[in-house]
Amino acid sequence: HSSTSFHRLTRYSMKMRGFDKPKEALPPLPHRTWEDLRKTVADIEKSLLAHYAERGLHSTTQDNWQRFFRETDVDYSGRLTFFEFRDALLGKLRNIFKSDAEDLRALWDVLDPDGSKEVTYKELTFALYRLDVHSWPDDDDASIENTVSELNNTLKKRLLAGGNWYKAFCIVDKDGSGRIDYSEFKELMRDEYHGLAVRPSRVPDARLKAFWKRLDANLSSDVTVAEFIHFMRQHGAKHGMHRLTEYSKKKRGMVEAARDWTEDIANAPPMSGKALCSLATRLTEVLKDWLVSKNLRPSVGQPRLWGMLIDHVDARKQARLSFGEWRSALRDVVRLSPSCVS
Repeated sequence: HSSTSFHRLTRYSMKMRGFDKPKEALPPLPHRTWEDLRKTVADIEKSLLAHYAERGLHSTTQDNWQRFFRETDVDYSGRLTFFEFRDALLGKLRNIFKSDAEDLRALWDVLDPDGSKEVTYKELTFALYRLDVHSWPDDDDASIENTVSELNNTLKKRLLAGGNWYKAFCIVDKDGSGRIDYSEFKELMRDEYHGLAVRPSRVPDARLKAFWKRLDANLSSDVTVAEFIHFMRQHGAKHGMHRLTEYSKKKRGMVEAARDWTEDIANAPPMSGKALCSLATRLTEVLKDWLVSKNLRPSVGQPRLWGMLIDHVDARKQARLSFGEWRSALRDVVRLSPSCVS
């Protein structure tokens, strides 16, 4: 019969025992735009800041929301109803709060998207995050790739780790959770001592927000190390540490199959020794002119001339060329006339 017991029934237990009152119906939902909702949130945050400052409590916006939630949750259920949320704001902040009950009702529809008529602190902060990110700018792929390039260049200069996205992630993932939020990402980009110190003149805050908006595509409020690395590799493939071999490219279908020139070579018209010598001399003169245009030294023996051409066009670094590669080098690099190439 005592009402002073230290045991507290949960809402579920109260409901199962018939102690819980039925939830009161919510007021009608007024129409508000996203901009109106953001203004309401800004008004709440500004009012909470002033309210707690009067009490000598100076803290961040997130801390103010957490303190407000804890003080309003008088039954320690870990949840707030709309009426608790509304009455606490209109009661505590009545002298400084400019929004009205209808503004709070419209905001509640965003805070409680599943219609459970209750929100936890996690649901509250998650909804506020989505509402905030919704107003951030969007960027195209070219701008995203430019931001990745800036990040890679700074990573290369400061840590000698260009393309090492895992190392970049670990710089700010101090708790080793494998996740970072926007504040940690911003620390990675801006911090002079523990980050990469990318200045706003190179990557403005608007581009930083647009980048994060693309990075956190599912609006989960944080990204995992796997999501971060995948995104960076997708938009910064040219900066990656790992280079695919020709074999790997061929197996992945990234390289077209080489043309078989065997039949073409076999069917080539016969030429006399004198004609072949004349053609070789002509090719050598053209090659010398090309070397001069490249500020290279052409005053070396003829075999070395061809070696310099091979070094220039041998992308695979195998010190050898196929007939197709040799033909393309004469046509596209040395700019030999089409009749001579044929």
